[in-house]
Amino acid sequence: MRASSSGWAPIHRMRERSAPVRTARTRGDAIAVTPQSATGSIINLMRSRRFIALIYGCFALTVGCQRERVASPPATTSTAVQDLKNVKVKEILPTAPAPVDKCLVGSSIGPDGNVTAEQRSFRPNEPIRVTLWLHDSPSGLQTSAHWLTDKGKEITAERKEMNGAKVATFTLDKKLKPGKYSVRGLWGGNDACEYDFEVKKK
Repeated sequence: MRASSSGWAPIHRMRERSAPVRTARTRGDAIAVTPQSATGSIINLMRSRRFIALIYGCFALTVGCQRERVASPPATTSTAVQDLKNVKVKEILPTAPAPVDKCLVGSSIGPDGNVTAEQRSFRPNEPIRVTLWLHDSPSGLQTSAHWLTDKGKEITAERKEMNGAKVATFTLDKKLKPGKYSVRGLWGGNDACEYDFEVKKK
């Protein structure tokens, strides 16, 4: 206790046994910072850094996975040639029809040398002919007639260069025995027509 300048008045001073109080100065007022608040701030900061590190780790893991996906080689396809020589074909696709307007098998011919009427039965010494009327006759085209037995064996064949012509007549140059036969007319390598006919005994 001590006297003041204005008189005697008791002035008490109390000393705290706790830790000293530190102040953090700002532009304005001073803010008291206790050790407990400082420790909490450090813990929060450490937690924030761990959280940020966790986010960066997840991001790096995601980027690595994406790189692995991009770097994976594309699937390769087999280019080996298959051996189809022993494969059974269940269906045969028809070829495009040859551009032939008409075919006739017969013996009688007109002034132009073409068959005038269809005939399927012939006498032993009667001439046998086949005429093909073409719709198209491109450059280099060949037509042909193939004379066959009833078992499909070829007897003879004749070919002609068309040279732009659209009519071709073929005459069998062999004497046939009585029996059944057929003739096939070809436009290039395509079947144009096929007729069965018979040679009688008399």
